[in-house]
Amino acid sequence: MLAMGHRMNEAFLTITLKDLGASEGLIGWSLLISSVSEIPIFLLLSKYGNRYKELPLIAFAALMYTVRLLLMSISDTPAAVVAIQTMHSVTFGIFYVTAVRYIIRLVPDGYRATGMALFTIVWSSASGLLSGTLGGLLLEHAGRQTFYLTAMAFSLAALIGFGLKLWSSMTNRVS
Repeated sequence: MLAMGHRMNEAFLTITLKDLGASEGLIGWSLLISSVSEIPIFLLLSKYGNRYKELPLIAFAALMYTVRLLLMSISDTPAAVVAIQTMHSVTFGIFYVTAVRYIIRLVPDGYRATGMALFTIVWSSASGLLSGTLGGLLLEHAGRQTFYLTAMAFSLAALIGFGLKLWSSMTNRVS
């Protein structure tokens, strides 16, 4: 679910910026900002990430995706979209590093390569295909705001799922 919102934004960000009147240079800066913003998070999580449990971090990333995509749905200037792109660090950066760590912890050693392959297929391939198809139809027929609200709904569904999993694990520990 989280990959759907992420991939929808990723696939149609340049079209969104172009529709808002952004220059090619600003579109390039937007892509650069999002990519560079994740580097400090990758570094911090590689050094200090093991101090934090995975599920709360993943739930936080899902919350930030929800906020990010909501902001994208109401933004109406290229500058606002570029500013929102800085949230890439706390969305993708936190989610990706933490999800890989979570998979490594959950999947037994003998199946770890398979677990990582399945994660990659779902995160990259399947969600890319679905988000490109659904996203293209939504953007074309329903408009940018509905497109981003739908992406936000996917992220919200993921947040609810991760939140329920976190809550379940906390109540199981208490009982």
